[in-house]
Amino acid sequence: MRQFNVAPYDYPKTIESPICKGVAVNLGRHFKPPKKSDLAQWKKIKFLIEHGFVFQKIRTTKNSYESVPYPETLAQAAEFVIQYRQYVVQSSYLKEDESINFAQLDLFVPR
Repeated sequence: MRQFNVAPYDYPKTIESPICKGVAVNLGRHFKPPKKSDLAQWKKIKFLIEHGFVFQKIRTTKNSYESVPYPETLAQAAEFVIQYRQYVVQSSYLKEDESINFAQLDLFVPR
């Protein structure tokens, strides 16, 4: 996990991982990574990222501080993606013809 001491608007969306040279994806400060051994949770995270959810806050009510909780399981994630598809973030790091190699994914979280 990487951290940057810059203003939030200066955070890069992706960087090259200095460790594996793969794509490191900025999942924001709200992302809490599971244990490396928790493969079910990493599959859920992969699914959400591939569908444009990068752990941004989703607020369904205008001028409200309440946000939608992210799903806890892969099955819930499938329903979540359908229900909240209007909140998808367009992923410049995930083009149609490529996918992220999650075995080499180096996640970074800004402070």
